[in-house]
Amino acid sequence: YKYSNFGMGLLGHLLSLKTRQPYEKLVTEIICQPLAMTNTTIHLTPQQQHCFTPGHSPDGMLTSNWDFDVMAPCGAFRSTSEDLLKFLQANVSIANTEMAVILGRSQAQYFEIETLSIGLAWHISTLPNGQVLYCHNGGTGGYTSFIGFDKIKQTGVAILSNYDDATNNDFSVYEMG
Repeated sequence: YKYSNFGMGLLGHLLSLKTRQPYEKLVTEIICQPLAMTNTTIHLTPQQQHCFTPGHSPDGMLTSNWDFDVMAPCGAFRSTSEDLLKFLQANVSIANTEMAVILGRSQAQYFEIETLSIGLAWHISTLPNGQVLYCHNGGTGGYTSFIGFDKIKQTGVAILSNYDDATNNDFSVYEMG
């Protein structure tokens, strides 16, 4: 079991080539628009840029944002807590909708080792009590994040931090999640 940011970037790039659509447009049309996630994007509008919280390094200094090109699928999307809560709600929903089918495919276990599996970017952990947790964390310069949920209990959490660094090996946001 090994998660690969490079692999996610390559997969998104291949999807863009296959569909002849920019990756941002694919995600927007398939996920963001149906879920009314209006502030989840790669390229910020001037209004979104005005509201964007600057990132800080582990020593508290302002950092510049990481911008991606072809590797955008591995971490270029920016979002709000409101949009992430909409995404969580859709992931724990038991409704029989087209979106539930799409998200259900992403939650399927494609590789398993002991109590850890991976779906389509979801890390899936089975705890000793049998509880199954789906999560993903991330980080770029000055930012870290975590999103996770328990589908059975229909609960989830999203944590966004504008402090830290993807290269710092600080997993406190992940541990809080």
